[in-house]
Amino acid sequence: MDPNIGSTTIRYKRPSYPTDPNIDSATRKPKVTIHYLRPGYQGPGPDEIERGPEYLSREIFKISPTLMVKYGAWIKFSEAKNMLFIEQNTTIPVPKVHAVYSLMAPARKHYNDGWTGKREFREITYIFMDFVPGATIEESWDQWDEATIANVQNELKDYIRQLRGIPGGEYIGSLDRGPVADCMLEHADFRGPFDSEEEFNIGLRKTYWESYKKEVLICDRLDGMLAAHKHQIVFTHNDLHFSNIMVHDGHISSIIDWADSGWYPDYWEYVSAMRVGNNRQDWNTILDNGIGRPHCEYLIIERVRQILVPW
Repeated sequence: MDPNIGSTTIRYKRPSYPTDPNIDSATRKPKVTIHYLRPGYQGPGPDEIERGPEYLSREIFKISPTLMVKYGAWIKFSEAKNMLFIEQNTTIPVPKVHAVYSLMAPARKHYNDGWTGKREFREITYIFMDFVPGATIEESWDQWDEATIANVQNELKDYIRQLRGIPGGEYIGSLDRGPVADCMLEHADFRGPFDSEEEFNIGLRKTYWESYKKEVLICDRLDGMLAAHKHQIVFTHNDLHFSNIMVHDGHISSIIDWADSGWYPDYWEYVSAMRVGNNRQDWNTILDNGIGRPHCEYLIIERVRQILVPW
């Protein structure tokens, strides 16, 4: 046997990959960003809510007798900021926010989307807040007595008055001079903030024209009807549908879903509350009395909405 021929050991060297900025190298779990933490909060975090929370509604889960969490890819920190803003500036009942976290979780892609060879992530935001007792108006209306109807109407009217009394309506957009959150401008080239109602109207007109160029007449009417009245810019919930108002023991216990809130013309609250159709004239009467019905603005914006938000 040739003494120059021997066995050779080949050591495999694991290839090095770039560090994933979304993954904690120590725990190999997605990195968590803390957006807000109420002093004294010692409740669960994002990694603890997968242990079988009780489903309440879309994206909302009850995780203890006093705590619930709203989370998902569509949830944003801005919703919690709006709730904290309302807590600090009014007596309107909103769920008390305890903590807001976000993390970048691996995106689940459908196989038809194709594979790019790159791992993709999406941001998941978690809002931990007090569990709210009661049922929505939509669920409980048929069990109401006359006293409850009167309470809800009077309380809603007071809460709208408080919203409109918050100082700061110097632009149209979301808090901290952010863009307009309303879905009507979701595909607009510019979503604000708008420094005046006139600029906002131009933005609506431009977005409508680019989406539906056949109706020149509607654009002209939009200009004329909105310019006919000068509107105050006020803080607006922007989705006062009866599925977003909780009632308990004959009173409003909470107003929820502040995701699209911000500074809008004063007619916008009524228009947005009516955008999801309902067949309850009695509830519509409460809205009329609580918010006030802006007739011409409602008609023209509803027409625009049917084109920009067809669902």
